[in-house]
Amino acid sequence: MRTRRSKNVRRDMALGTADGTLYSVMLGFGEAYIVAFGLASGLSESLAGLLGPLPQVLGASVGLFLPWILLRVRSVRVVTTGMAAIQTLALVGLAVLAYRGGASAPLLFGMAGLYWLGSVGAGAVWNAWVSSIYPRGIRAKYFGKRSRLAQLGTLGGLIVAGLLLQHAENGRTGGGGIFGTYALLFSAAAACRGISLFMLARLSEPEPIPRGFRDVSARELVGRFKRDTGGRLLVYMLDTVMA
Repeated sequence: MRTRRSKNVRRDMALGTADGTLYSVMLGFGEAYIVAFGLASGLSESLAGLLGPLPQVLGASVGLFLPWILLRVRSVRVVTTGMAAIQTLALVGLAVLAYRGGASAPLLFGMAGLYWLGSVGAGAVWNAWVSSIYPRGIRAKYFGKRSRLAQLGTLGGLIVAGLLLQHAENGRTGGGGIFGTYALLFSAAAACRGISLFMLARLSEPEPIPRGFRDVSARELVGRFKRDTGGRLLVYMLDTVMA
């Protein structure tokens, strides 16, 4: 039994590393250039500036319903991969818009909102999921190595994307031009996220629902802000931000 568990952990480590690296390359190819794509599509600087934070707020707001979704689906794997699929579709949508030569502000904000919905949703549930997959004793070392590869993946994606866009602006990319390059980048980002989604789907699921996960009433939630250490810390952080 212990040998089987060890094999499963090693397999999950390999899958998790592949997922994290591909996800990070996707960030360098796609997420980092959504605002730049908005500018290329003709959005004003002020409007393009909102293309980052506004969809993130939308995604985080919808993420408030994740506990309700998880309690009904009863599978961290299904919810995480479902959210990752939404993120992948949003990147495909951005690639199509780029291929068509840009898009209007409503379409861009819609796709960006869909992207961040998938990103926030997948990330929140993934954090709870992996705590049940990897034993406590190996987490620090494993995630340290994984983070280094992920950072290299993001850096590589940023560099390659930047060079391609620079060539496009200099008119050295053939007939595709700047929008053809954005279409290529978003397509590559969608492919990376799609493959990482496949890796996620193969991870183990020792606990379909995180241990101790339950609905918390509004009264109990307010009470935690008064008594619980985590609640007091959150209040302090919010007070610092608003100051």
